[in-house]
Amino acid sequence: MDDSYPAWIDYYCPKLYSFVFALLPDELQSKQLVIDSFSKIIMENQDLISSIEEEESSSKKQLMLLLFSQAFKLAKKRAYQLEGLLVDNDLIDESNRTFYESLNFEQRAVLFLSMQMNFSIENIMEIIRKKRFEVVELLHLSRNKLVAPIEHQQRVV
Repeated sequence: MDDSYPAWIDYYCPKLYSFVFALLPDELQSKQLVIDSFSKIIMENQDLISSIEEEESSSKKQLMLLLFSQAFKLAKKRAYQLEGLLVDNDLIDESNRTFYESLNFEQRAVLFLSMQMNFSIENIMEIIRKKRFEVVELLHLSRNKLVAPIEHQQRVV
């Protein structure tokens, strides 16, 4: 580990990168969003950062939720910009999209946070800033979209 930055960055960086890459499957964009998320949180939450360095566990959870929330917000803006650019230039081939890629942005976020990160509905609500019923609906729809093609294939075979 490099002593030039705090240890908690080592802990959160891979988790945050995985989340962002699940939303924007572009390595360069994902790395930049992780850097931007960390930078913004560090600049705006000095008291929280100080308490993290003093090993306060409640602060660690709060920091993690802030990081994921910030990354979600930035990724959503970036995805909107990139989607328009790619669609306008015919760079998206809809026929080659995976089932996961066919989910909308919020469905991918909710599914990843729930299934990969094991976040509670309440934590997901805080990260994506949606009401409970909206998060549950997004989770249900995303799971159904992934399972439906598999069930259809099983019926055909």
